[in-house]
Amino acid sequence: SLPGKVKEAADEESLLVFVDDQGYGSRLVERLQDAGSKIVTVQAGDTFEQLDTERYVIDTSSPEDYVKLVNSVAANGNFQKTILHCWGVSKTDEYSQQQINSQLSFIYFAQGLIAGRIQSEFVFLALTDCREQVMPGEKINCLQSLITGPQNVIPYEFPTVRFYTLDLEATQ
Repeated sequence: SLPGKVKEAADEESLLVFVDDQGYGSRLVERLQDAGSKIVTVQAGDTFEQLDTERYVIDTSSPEDYVKLVNSVAANGNFQKTILHCWGVSKTDEYSQQQINSQLSFIYFAQGLIAGRIQSEFVFLALTDCREQVMPGEKINCLQSLITGPQNVIPYEFPTVRFYTLDLEATQ
C-alpha cells in the first residue's frame, strides 16, 4: 500500500510529479497510475521540452522553464492539485544542483505560478534524503535543510497551498 500522504495524493486522482534520477518518482508514478491517478511528469534536462501533454523535460536551473511548464500544463487543462516533488532524493555531488533540487526548484515553480496567475488550492509533497536524524549516528544531508525556506514561505505567500515533506534514507 502507499504511504499516508502519497495515498491521500492518489485519492486526488491528478498529480504533477517531478521525477528523480534514483527511481523513487518512477515507482510512485507507476503505483499511482495503477491506482487510477492521472499523472503529468517532469524530468530534469538541458532545456524545456514538452514530450506530450503528460510528459515534460525542463532545465532545473532556468526559472523561465518553470513558467513555460506551468503555462503549458494549465493550457492543456492538466493543472494538478497535488505536486509530488522527488528531486530531493536525486544524487549529485554538485552543490549548485543540490541547492536547486532542495530549494530553488520550489521557488522557481512558485514564480511560475505567479506568472501563470494560478491560484488553485494544491498540495506540495516533497521527498528529501536524510534531512532529519531519527536515530543516533545517522548521517544528515545538511543541504536538504534548504527546503525549510520554501516549505515555510510558499504557504505564507499562497494561503491555498499545503506543503509537506517526507524524509527518506535514499540509498543508491
